[in-house]
Amino acid sequence: MIAFTDNEGVVSFPVGEGRDYYVRAETSFALYPANPGTYAALMTNAQDGEQYFYEFSFAGSLTPLSVSVVDPPVDPEDDYRVGITYTIPKYYISGRITWDDISSLGTYPKFYLEVLVPGNLNLLLTDADNVIFYQTMQICEAIQYNPHSTQGQLMFDIPAAQDWYLFLDNSHHHGNAQAIEGIALYYQYGSGNQEDLAPEIIKTFPNTPNPFSKSTTLHYYLNKKQPVEIKIYNLKGQHVKTLFDEPSSAGYQSLAWDGLSNAGSKLSSGVYIARMKTSGETVTQKMLLIR
Repeated sequence: MIAFTDNEGVVSFPVGEGRDYYVRAETSFALYPANPGTYAALMTNAQDGEQYFYEFSFAGSLTPLSVSVVDPPVDPEDDYRVGITYTIPKYYISGRITWDDISSLGTYPKFYLEVLVPGNLNLLLTDADNVIFYQTMQICEAIQYNPHSTQGQLMFDIPAAQDWYLFLDNSHHHGNAQAIEGIALYYQYGSGNQEDLAPEIIKTFPNTPNPFSKSTTLHYYLNKKQPVEIKIYNLKGQHVKTLFDEPSSAGYQSLAWDGLSNAGSKLSSGVYIARMKTSGETVTQKMLLIR
């Protein structure tokens, strides 16, 4: 039997009664047991209905990312700004069967298992000099660093005449892919305009994914903290779900909807309207649910 570990380094499989089992684990940086081609005893005479647990550590490890957070540079001009908000709602276990007989000419298919729990990534904002150290040595200084985050947001005033780099880094995982939902926006201030980037009370962005079958995420921006009401309606104008109804923080926000009604039942395929309302503005957007 071959299986691949999840984000926590855990894997499980069924065992047969009265059998003995041995284990071998392989990564790109270490082996267990350390001698190639050898196996460690996992259990003997497995019993019906029992659960068995086995834990071990590799002698080697992935190169850890080492980041020092420094103060952002002074930006005297209101010229450019970048904003990002993201969530990692799930991830995919990935691996390849060593002896699969489907591949040919050295090209192997990818095998993925969807895991419907939040994944995590590192958010990293740094300058051109530190990118070299980050890419070659996994060491750098960063203006902002969110390690192992399931969600986050960033707003950065960009100083002129310099290059800046923003990474969503997955180097602390050994192969598992993280599913990212979010938006990244690049702004230019108007000439002589000292107003906030988003003069609107609320600014919405397309929900992702759309169409959707299991879940979709709504994205919006607020210029200040204020009460927000988000309700879902069908095309008959019937209220089917209250998604949010409380004060919301300023900045970029995201909110997931799983296609369920207020009663917790699955809604049928069709077009639904999300209505976002504040004390001074109401906006709507369409979403297509496909079962």
